[in-house]
Order: sequence, then structure tokens, then C-alpha cells
Amino acid sequence: MEMMATAREKYGSALRETGKLIRPPHTPSIDVTMRAVVALAMFEVVKGSHHSTGTVHAHVMGGAALMRSWCPMPSAPFAGFRALLQLCYSMYIPLHVAGMPMPPDFYDWVSYGSQLQLPIDRPSTDLAVLIARFVETSSIIHRHVISDGNPKTASVLQQLLDLESDLASWEAGLEGDWIYETINATHLPPNAVFEGEYHKYHDVWTARIWNYYRWARVLVNQNLLDLTNKSPVSSLSLVSAAARDHYLATIRRLARDTLVSAPTHWRHPALDGPAQITVESPGGGGAGSAGLPALLFHLKVAGCAPGVPKQYWEWALGVIQTIWGDMGMLHARSMMEAMRAHEDTVLRSGAAGILAYDW
Repeated sequence: MEMMATAREKYGSALRETGKLIRPPHTPSIDVTMRAVVALAMFEVVKGSHHSTGTVHAHVMGGAALMRSWCPMPSAPFAGFRALLQLCYSMYIPLHVAGMPMPPDFYDWVSYGSQLQLPIDRPSTDLAVLIARFVETSSIIHRHVISDGNPKTASVLQQLLDLESDLASWEAGLEGDWIYETINATHLPPNAVFEGEYHKYHDVWTARIWNYYRWARVLVNQNLLDLTNKSPVSSLSLVSAAARDHYLATIRRLARDTLVSAPTHWRHPALDGPAQITVESPGGGGAGSAGLPALLFHLKVAGCAPGVPKQYWEWALGVIQTIWGDMGMLHARSMMEAMRAHEDTVLRSGAAGILAYDW
């Protein structure tokens, strides 16, 4: 407790000092500035305890204040836009976990920032808006009683259905540098490379955006299944039995792809130098080590998704345990606890239903 109080005090001081340092005439390079901002923004994600509304609100508003301090903004498209967008992406997970909506300034900032993007980055901003829509819908589910037969329940279901359709269209519309290759690598350690495969992306940035897409769409489909099960009357005219099967298949596909992509995002100790170079994608990630806490959440979502085989859960847990043992990151330990709680839920349910596929 004392350590967390000290950490929060230092976090507040760091926010104030960073705010001063990025104002003219002291403005450093955009790379240095945005790495500092993103690292600060990730504090609420990696602090290793449960999120409260107050702390997440402080995190979001602190990040927004730093964004507003960025002046002047470039007047022409520039590659540094990726670092700016990374700050937006860092908001999604803590807001979703806390059941909070997106801050109003978020959409204005993305709209303005999208004018500065290079053509290759268009899918990044398109997805940013889609995930923000999911966070908004998720906050409604968290903050309201969703009862069967209520018009609001049908409205939420329709929002999720629209999101599922739009996310599918986003994936189908990708081309060029956004297309990745699946490499067979059965010779690499199975605890580091899931089912003998890994992905080869154009760069780390596209790999990260793909993973954000995966966890968001997994949770969209998971919420669709949950609401359909709990609200048979409201969902009767909206979700068919065939659609439910499609949602489960989509979840399994995206969960598997999340696990297969893991070597791109983290250097597993089981991979030696040459092997790690083989599975790595080129640079350009935009946030450095700040991407690791997000990966932990992605692994947890993939391993605990409804309908996935137990080996998905086991492999994801193994990687998270390795991160905890290798780096001592408290957030990894909290993800381990969440995954074990999920296992307890499945076992208590008597290994029945969509949660317990192949358990």
C-alpha cells in the first residue's frame, strides 16, 4: 500500500514535469515526447491492482491534458502520427475494464490527428473509432441493468451487431503492407511459438493494431453471446442459431491468431538470438515497452474467451507466468489471477456450455 501511494505521488509529479517539458521553448522531438506520454498513460494499466473509476479518470484526463499541450502540431502528414495514435489506443483497456465511456475530447482529437496521417495509417484511425464505439457500448452494459424484453437491450444488441459487421469489413478491406504471413516453425520451442506457427508483419505497428482488432472483436462477439443467452426475447429476431455458431468460430480464430502473434510482441527467453531475429517483425511500434501490458490483456482475453480449447488458456497462462518470472511485472501476476479465476468459473459450471469447449 505504501509503495503504491509513493508510486502515485511520483506519477503525479511526472505528469506535471512532462507537461512543462513539452511546452515551447523546451519541446523535444516528437519521438521522445510521445514515448514519455505513452509511458505515463500506461501507468494505470500496469500498476498491478484493480482499476477504480477515479484512477482511470485521472489516467485519461492526464493523457488528454498532455495531448492538448502538444503545440504546434505539424501541418503535413508525418510518420510520428503513429506515436500520437498509440496514446489513444492506450486508453481503451483501462476504460473498458472500468466500464467507462470514452472522454468527449477523444473523437475531436482523432478527427484532427487523422488529417496528419500517412495513407498507410488509415486503417489505424478507422479501427480507433470502431474500438471507441465498443468501449462506449461496453460502458452501457457495465453501468445499466440489461433486462430481457427491454428496448434498451435490443438497442445494445443492435449496436454490437453493427460493430461486428463493421469490424469484419475492416479486416476484409486490408491490403498491401497490412497483410501478414503465417510461418510454419515446428522446430521452435512450443512454449514460445504457439502450435508451431508465428506471424510475419510489415512492422511492429501493424502487428499491434492487428492485436487490438482481435481483442476488440473477440469481446464484441463475447458480449453478443452473453446478451443472447441472457435475453432470449430481445435477441430472438436479431441473433439466429447459425449466427451464434459464427460468433464462436470467429472468437476461436481470432483467439488463436492472438496467441500465434505473441512472438512479435515479446522476446520469450526460450528463443535464442537467431531464433528471436527470425520471428521478429521490423520496428516502428511507436511505444516501445509500453506495448507489453496491452499484450498481457490480449493474452488473457484470448485464453479466457468463450468456446476456445483449454490448450489456448494453458498456453496463454504459460506465457504470462514467464513474463512474471522474467520481468516481475505485477500486472502479469494480476492477469494470472484473472485467468485462474476463469478456470474456477468453468470448473464450477460443470464443464458445460460455450465457456467450457474442450475443457
